[in-house]
Amino acid sequence: MKTLSKKPYFYKKKNKLAALSLAIPLALSACQVAPSSNQNVIASKISQLPVEQQSQMAKDTLFEALKKKSRSDYAYQVNVLGSNEQRRERLSNATPQQLAMSDNPINHCEHVHDEAYVDLLQRAEQSGLEIYNAKYSAERQSIKQAYQQCVAALEAPYSQESYEQWLQKALEQANIDLAKAEAGIKEEAIEEQDSLNEQELTDDFQSPDEAIEEQDSLNEQELTDDFQSPDTVSLDTVFEDIAESVLPGYDASHTKLDARKAKLLNAYLLNPTNLTASGVYRASNGKVSIMPTIAYQSRNLQLLNSHFIYMDARQGAVYVWADTFAYLLSSSIDPNLGLTFKNKWIKININDGSLPKNFLPDLLKAHLLAKDKMHVSTSADQYRFISTSDLQNNSPKPDTKHQPYLKDASLMIERKLTKQQYEKEIQLYLTTVYDQMTQKYPQLLEVKNSNEEQSSTGENSTQTLSSKYIFTQIFKAIEKLKQDSSSSKLEDSITTKTVESNHGEAANDNKPNIEYAVKDAKLAEHEWLWRNVYGLDSQQRIVWQLGQHQLDSNASALHGSNDLLTRVRLEVLTRYTKASATIPIFEVLPTGASMPSKSNSVDIKNYFENLKLSYDKGEGSEQGKVLFETLK
Repeated sequence: MKTLSKKPYFYKKKNKLAALSLAIPLALSACQVAPSSNQNVIASKISQLPVEQQSQMAKDTLFEALKKKSRSDYAYQVNVLGSNEQRRERLSNATPQQLAMSDNPINHCEHVHDEAYVDLLQRAEQSGLEIYNAKYSAERQSIKQAYQQCVAALEAPYSQESYEQWLQKALEQANIDLAKAEAGIKEEAIEEQDSLNEQELTDDFQSPDEAIEEQDSLNEQELTDDFQSPDTVSLDTVFEDIAESVLPGYDASHTKLDARKAKLLNAYLLNPTNLTASGVYRASNGKVSIMPTIAYQSRNLQLLNSHFIYMDARQGAVYVWADTFAYLLSSSIDPNLGLTFKNKWIKININDGSLPKNFLPDLLKAHLLAKDKMHVSTSADQYRFISTSDLQNNSPKPDTKHQPYLKDASLMIERKLTKQQYEKEIQLYLTTVYDQMTQKYPQLLEVKNSNEEQSSTGENSTQTLSSKYIFTQIFKAIEKLKQDSSSSKLEDSITTKTVESNHGEAANDNKPNIEYAVKDAKLAEHEWLWRNVYGLDSQQRIVWQLGQHQLDSNASALHGSNDLLTRVRLEVLTRYTKASATIPIFEVLPTGASMPSKSNSVDIKNYFENLKLSYDKGEGSEQGKVLFETLK
């Protein structure tokens, strides 16, 4: 008699997960016909499972739903809201000491002095007296002495520093700078040798005129390099480092000025502005329509501006509504444009013949492969099932304008990313696409620059705008990004230990005897947030997606304590519905022009070629002459 082999534990676990995954749509279908109060039954059953199984099930369920959505046709509506509510709440709870601080720690003494003097001026004006009245002499003297004491206390730690301490710090900094310089010299030597080897091969085929022209170019580059520092350092970063060493932990982000700015930002930009986008995605024929709209409504101004974009993947073309750019072109480079672009589309042909055959399909495959790799690499603990009450009541709460649309879901899945996880995913995506495309089309990285290509082939300046050239620049940018990322990690590993070892002692030794507000890490309102919540219906189709995103101050291009945008939280709600086969994609456009066609579209490449011919005859505006001269 045969005995059945005992299955291992992980096999049983997989079977349980598969059974539960199959049970979800059945349970949701039952919820669809049951009262709405019973729709939380499935959520309660899932909550009884171990946390690891819940997370893995949420990840797998969402992945299947995303794949299903990418292969289906649907209409979408996107609403984007910006809010600094958290910022304003923190500022309203700021202490008087925090509000009295300067927005720049270096100016602390001057700021406190000026604020006190302004307050005295206002009180004197209300009393109908001059500020130099004997009544205020004691207060004036007190303000003066306080300022002098503040400045003296600020300078005291540095004036008391011995020569030996200063010399030791200078030597340590010199060693760090020397190590960086040696590393840079070695790298430049390798690059220069490679360049010389290439030059030797090129010189054999170079005419005397070309050699003279190249030498002039090198001389010009040497002059340019003399005025460029090897490491570009932001002035904001320099001043922040100085301020941190002068007044460690100084809270310069909860001042009176910050409170005024936050109120004005909300009243005049965030609250009246509404960004939306709508359109149709048709996976069946590779077509996408997008209508982005910006609306601004206040008491004395109402603004509504819409644009129309249509993409056809099979043609390899992107169409934009020409009226959007007609005025800009006619007022700058084409004074004879007239009504040529009226009710027309501008065609941007990506598949213009410059790209290798099958490049665009391979790019799509690389994109899908990168998305799959991102999903596989993500940890299951990023995902979890949530209930309606969790979404509506727990922080961060959805905006009140979005809450009415978040009830049409039978199941909700939340995904959160840390800053490190987000950066890792972006790097994985770019690296995958880059490796796939450059391995199959290595010639894209070997394209000469525009000037060399034009001189060798005789092609005109419009070739600079070819798809091949654009994609080459994109891949080179990704390559540089990869190199910068690896070099920055190496540099951080070399310098971080030295900086951290001396930072704490220097801060304590140099801290002046001045009372000021210190930053409280618990009250930081620029915390990183990258959260997405997906609402699924009874057939496990995504009906809406809520994204809440907020970057920390270091991730902003506008870096600094006064950067308002780092305190703004963006909330994006995308709703999905069934795509209609009868309703026109762009209903508001004139009849006969609601969809791009050969008769109502203008090829942008042909347009610029014809425009250049008119400039070659001496016609056109001064701006246009500068533009075409630059493209040569």
